[in-house]
This record gives sequence, structure tokens and C-alpha cells, in this order.
Amino acid sequence: MADAPTLSVTMLGAGQEVGRSCCVLQYRGKTIVCDTGVHPAYSGMASLPFVDELDWSTVDAILITPSNSSGVLSAIKKARDKKISVFALDTETDPASAVDATFAFFAIFVG
Repeated sequence: MADAPTLSVTMLGAGQEVGRSCCVLQYRGKTIVCDTGVHPAYSGMASLPFVDELDWSTVDAILITPSNSSGVLSAIKKARDKKISVFALDTETDPASAVDATFAFFAIFVG
């Protein structure tokens, strides 16, 4: 299976705690950034994941779970201006049209 596609997972943040998380998935030429959150116990640069390690020109999509539905709007706009798709997971942005789509996975389990 030497020619099988490889999934690359890179942690640019916590990985083992809440906050400052950032997971980059690369598969078949596509790059998806998952949850670039802040660490609640820190402030400033110390609260952020190591996103400067990422070449943002290669990013195809960002998956977010915003804790502040309107506080992320300027970052979402910057991403979408660069033609990066942004998808909200479980939390709708305000306005909902700020992202390409919202997926509420948890609702499947609670009915």
C-alpha cells in the first residue's frame, strides 16, 4: 500500500487541554484547519495556538466552534476574503450568513 493516500495531522496548539487548540488536517492535497481557539487561562500571544507555523495560502477550509458567535466575525471575514471556506460546528454565528455553513452534530444525539 505504498501508493495509499496519507492523512497528516499536525497539532499547532494544546492537543491535550481545553483552549489554544489548533489541529491541521492534510489529505489528498487539501488542508483543513480545525478550531483555532484561545486558552482561557492566558492572554495575548500566550493564549493563541502556533498558527504562525502554518502557510495560510495552502488552507482550503477552517472548521470553528465559536464561543462568541459575533466575536469571530472579523477573523471569518479575513479568511473568506482569501477564498478559504469557513464552517461553524454546533454553534451558529451571528449573523448565520458569516460562514459558508453551520453543522449541528450534537442535535443528532439529543433529538
